[in-house]
Amino acid sequence: MVLYNKILRKIDHLLHPAKGEVLMLHRVTSNGSVLEHNRQFEIYPDCLEKTILGHQAKGYLFVSIDDVVSMIKTKRFPNRPFVCFTLDDGYKDNLFEAAPIFRKYNVPYCVYVATSFVTGDVALWWYILEDLIVKNDTLTLTDGRVFSCSTLGEKNKFFTILHDEIIVRKSQKEYFDSLFSNYTYDWRQKAESLVLNMAELQELAKDPLCTIGAHTVNHVNLSQLSYREKQEEIVSSRTLLSAWTGQAISHFSYPYGAYDDECIFIVEQTGFSSAVMAHRGSVRENSDIMSVPRIIV
Repeated sequence: MVLYNKILRKIDHLLHPAKGEVLMLHRVTSNGSVLEHNRQFEIYPDCLEKTILGHQAKGYLFVSIDDVVSMIKTKRFPNRPFVCFTLDDGYKDNLFEAAPIFRKYNVPYCVYVATSFVTGDVALWWYILEDLIVKNDTLTLTDGRVFSCSTLGEKNKFFTILHDEIIVRKSQKEYFDSLFSNYTYDWRQKAESLVLNMAELQELAKDPLCTIGAHTVNHVNLSQLSYREKQEEIVSSRTLLSAWTGQAISHFSYPYGAYDDECIFIVEQTGFSSAVMAHRGSVRENSDIMSVPRIIV
């Protein structure tokens, strides 16, 4: 079945050649993470600049997410490849390190914001987990498990084990707290140090090159929620961002790239013009505006 699907996808790609790319970033920061997993969602500012210059040298047309949606809907594509830059979650460095580079080269970009980031209610457990692992040579969990993490290799291994265990939980923060009740950490302080606050979001929204999109309220895996919970996460994120920025919020990003038919229906009914995935490569003539593929940078 896997081979069959690969063959079908290859045939589809031959029939529908790539028209352009929607790139997915998260953090653009000079202060990268120590551990591998978090670092893979970060790029240095000079890497962003090199990515822009590389596409420029290859003749790419820089477009906004609105342009991408218009192309897909009308089936009218430029006679050269295009690229659209998007960033997920809503980190401070999107404003302070990424935005100046986009402005330098006059490149449109879209930032998909989870509203709990802005209110400081987000549980950045993946960064708290890194802090605990980096600071300790041994960690004893509440359930009795003891992990040695004295070397960088052990720290990366332990992070992966715990990350994969936590991420599948519906209530990730509560599960994290249940594992690390022996340790002290500050959820709000971590959020305040890394994510956009209200004033910073509003400043970013004023940039004419920037489009603000929605990314749920709590950055949850929508596919694990009930219909009503999905609706609350999707609808509320749009309503809040619109109120905070004074702008219409027309674009959505599925956290973790996870979605199902119910999610697509709710996103459409809520009034979004598009929704993006976290994978699946280039944009093609037959791409769907409610599951626009992206390429991870």
